[in-house]
Amino acid sequence: MKKITILIIINLILISCNNYNTKQEITVPKKFKIGEFRYSENGEGFIVQKTMKKQIEFNIEKKYKIEFDLVWKSDNEYDMIFLGGTKGCLKIKDTINVKIVSWNKNSYSYEAFDKRCLGKSNGTLIKL
Repeated sequence: MKKITILIIINLILISCNNYNTKQEITVPKKFKIGEFRYSENGEGFIVQKTMKKQIEFNIEKKYKIEFDLVWKSDNEYDMIFLGGTKGCLKIKDTINVKIVSWNKNSYSYEAFDKRCLGKSNGTLIKL
């Protein structure tokens, strides 16, 4: 009987710990879903304008723009669907999956993945 009671107590503790961790998932502030940002990739600077449904990136050095539709899957994950512009080997309708992995007062760090050319990459967007 003592062993059963101890097993029940251990299970209750594990269940409560599991529920606590679930509540600790990243909830990204809305300020990172819209607005103007900047980032660097391969030594080139970009200015990013985001709404809930669109992202437009301007290459500062080479003076071109790239457009994406955004589809939010959760508070910390979204897909970028390539609409046009100069972005290496991306083709129209290619999708880049983005997961926001951490954030602080003025920026967020992300992991991005696409199947065609970029593979997995990491970066940081800084809110302007």
